[in-house]
Amino acid sequence: MKRIKTTLVLVGGVALALAATYNVLLSDHAKESLRNSARAVRDACDKVCDVVNESYGVVMDDNLPNREKTERQWSNLGY
Repeated sequence: MKRIKTTLVLVGGVALALAATYNVLLSDHAKESLRNSARAVRDACDKVCDVVNESYGVVMDDNLPNREKTERQWSNLGY
């Protein structure tokens, strides 16, 4: 229980320090640059997710190398 409490206090302290740094130390230009960077990362992640989701439904063709050999091996094993 002590470990969880220590972790929560540490995470809370880091979050508070980051919020204070963002609000007090960064200029408006730096804040805008940070927002643009976060937006670019989010857009890149969205594009990757879209590509993965599109390729998820792709069916491989039946003419794969060694397919017949692999099917025979599975058949010999009883599957």
